[in-house]
Amino acid sequence: MDPPKKSRKGYRQLKAVINENNPTADLLLAIGGATFSAENFSNMTKSSQLRYTFAKNLVAYARKYYFDGIDIDWEFPQEGEKDNFTGLLEDLRQEIDKEYGKSFDIVNGNLKKKLILSAAVTPSPYNVKYHKDIFFKYPLDSYDISALFRLLDQIHLMTYDLNHHEFISHHSRINTTEKDSSVTRQFAIELLLNEWLKYGNASKIFLGLPYYARTYTVKIPSIKSLDDPNLNVKIADIFGKNMSSGRGNPGLITKEQGILAYYEICELLKTKSDSQQKISEPYLYENLNVPFFTISRIKKNEGLNLQWIGYDDPESLAFKVNFAKSKGLGGVMIWAIDMDDFNGKSCGKLYPLSRSVYDAATGKNASEFLPNFHPAANSMIDQANKVLISFIFGIWFLTS
Repeated sequence: MDPPKKSRKGYRQLKAVINENNPTADLLLAIGGATFSAENFSNMTKSSQLRYTFAKNLVAYARKYYFDGIDIDWEFPQEGEKDNFTGLLEDLRQEIDKEYGKSFDIVNGNLKKKLILSAAVTPSPYNVKYHKDIFFKYPLDSYDISALFRLLDQIHLMTYDLNHHEFISHHSRINTTEKDSSVTRQFAIELLLNEWLKYGNASKIFLGLPYYARTYTVKIPSIKSLDDPNLNVKIADIFGKNMSSGRGNPGLITKEQGILAYYEICELLKTKSDSQQKISEPYLYENLNVPFFTISRIKKNEGLNLQWIGYDDPESLAFKVNFAKSKGLGGVMIWAIDMDDFNGKSCGKLYPLSRSVYDAATGKNASEFLPNFHPAANSMIDQANKVLISFIFGIWFLTS
């Protein structure tokens, strides 16, 4: 936790940039993440003394460096670690409550508001014990959901990456479809969210919105040509089926199998089909309200090699924001804004996803203050980024 030189000034400047355009925006210090070893959390939370020391130091650090709160992103507590995770949140809650009333703004002398405590958690049936026959019988049981509602100010529900690695399905869809199998239907957001809402106030939940696709590779040896009349039939028939041969091909920029940033998706959709590959138009399955498309190639001696790409676009994200409102949720959270089109070159507009989220969440028009073009000068790009960060740094419905 030792900060680099001048980081205190850097954090303060970041906070100033955010509040310049949005005075009520909060800056939270996030600990953890998908690439942060879960073993670090596991080892630390085994000891009540280490948990207490960590919580005390983390709260002090957040105050010292101008943060408005703390977000814990442990991906994910394993079997037998549920109580340790709860213990960590209890220690943090105790330290935050104890510290409140002792910190004053050095500029105006006012008492600083209480630090926010949040956590990013998955509703996946792999991780949560839901006590219903339709769900997996032996999940990891990562969370005490009642305790999360009691201890946290905000529950950042990771309503993405909700899919099975073998069954073809969109990783972030609200509803089910007739094509769902008994496995894939368990991952529908509304089904999972309704279970969480049994435990506490909906206003504490923030719905997760993905700015990326999850992709599969599907091999169909019986299809030998892109001109095969059965090609489209096969593509339409694989949703919900156990047909995945593995993760999809990596993107040119993100370079990770099974994932594509939205700007990479825009580039692919601009690519024209030819004799070597066939790129479909985006599909919308029945009432799912989330798109997918496919890239078909024929490999010698292997037959059809299909890339199945399920993603979100401006329309599907607006639909999800309105869904969150209809459920009385506190707001939405995004992973991650750098996967939007941040220069306007790929999708034809600067930040198309964030614009849509903002417009749907607030009823306002982001185009009134965000350039609708690719700025020619770096200074203009920087300014657009500042404006974007200011309004997208957590969207609260209750304060919009």
